[in-house]
Amino acid sequence: MGISTGKPLDAQQHPHPNDLPQGERTVGNWLIFTSGNGVRATHQRMRALKLDARALANWKIAVIGQATADAVRELFCIEPDCVPESFVAEALAEELIKRDEVIGRRFVLLRAEIARPMIVERLTAAGATSVQDVAVYETRAVASLPDDLTDAIAGGRVDWVTFTSSSTAKNFVALLGDDYLEKLKNARVASIGPITTTTLNELGLPPTVVADNASMQKLVDAIIAAA
Repeated sequence: MGISTGKPLDAQQHPHPNDLPQGERTVGNWLIFTSGNGVRATHQRMRALKLDARALANWKIAVIGQATADAVRELFCIEPDCVPESFVAEALAEELIKRDEVIGRRFVLLRAEIARPMIVERLTAAGATSVQDVAVYETRAVASLPDDLTDAIAGGRVDWVTFTSSSTAKNFVALLGDDYLEKLKNARVASIGPITTTTLNELGLPPTVVADNASMQKLVDAIIAAA
């Protein structure tokens, strides 16, 4: 069940990195995508500017997660240069630092408007020349849950609730109301990764299972193994 949507932001207010002065686009600098939504929003902006993958020729590309990497491959026909084994922001920053790819380099981070600032802070502290933080899409919560879902929850007919982000967890419990713990007492909880798990614990919903890595396939595998 989705309770948020990724929507590209106004291009006039949030320029694509290819709008940077030509001198900024030098070999060795990095574009960072944190999600497939960010890749799709960037692709849409490039299409509007009548640009194609050749505009990214002088950029190295780092991504968080295989789904994000797949989106880069599909939309740009480009193989990402850095895909850390752990699909979290901390791992991406540490991988770039370990590769000695930070000091003196410029980065453009293409992300959701609610993304954590960790990557910007970590790369800046490690000696990056600049880290341009560009929100290319926004996450919007839906106004209400479908009636059949609320009925199923009320009737104890929901076995599992899966959470793929901290924002999803927060939005979901807000929609359920103050008695969300009572409503979910018979359901098991699945979390996609450590950041989401931290939020769920704070909400009083400790996960029954946590995906080995932050991907939909690993989340499904964890549920199947538990079931």
